[in-house]
Amino acid sequence: MLKRYKMLIPLSLVFAINTTLVQAAESSLMDDIETFCKTVSSPSGLVEKFSDEELVDILKEEGYLGVNIQAPGKIRVKMSGSLILLFNKADGDLQFTYMVGGGKWEYEDVNEWNQSKRLSRAYLDQDKDPVLESDLLSDGGLTKEKVKAFIRVFSISKGAFRLFLIDKNRQ
Repeated sequence: MLKRYKMLIPLSLVFAINTTLVQAAESSLMDDIETFCKTVSSPSGLVEKFSDEELVDILKEEGYLGVNIQAPGKIRVKMSGSLILLFNKADGDLQFTYMVGGGKWEYEDVNEWNQSKRLSRAYLDQDKDPVLESDLLSDGGLTKEKVKAFIRVFSISKGAFRLFLIDKNRQ
């Protein structure tokens, strides 16, 4: 008798899922299906990828007002007076990029940064201008809280990098 109840629970769950999906499809609410599937497959809030619009909302929740989508997968945000790019990669990975110009820096300066910092990397681009980048890998899933922490850490890193560059500017 216990086995019969074990079979009824999964069947009722399948029925509920099918009913919900059919109702959503009939009413042309494809967004509801996507949200529903994310919720069913990920009760802990884990998602494989955030949309550009969701990332803009998260950035605004964190207090950033100068946020806009420049192109699919490319979001511009103003952090402490500096323009930052957030790339939303096709695989769900996120990448912040901060570019600086107008000074003179050497590779040794960038190497010093990379040797002493863990959560970001710096390099000189082809014009010898410094670039700071940081990645959040989506392997294992992303949560809104994880993305918010990534934003806060990059903001701190960007501020420290800016001060570092001011100190190391050889102009």
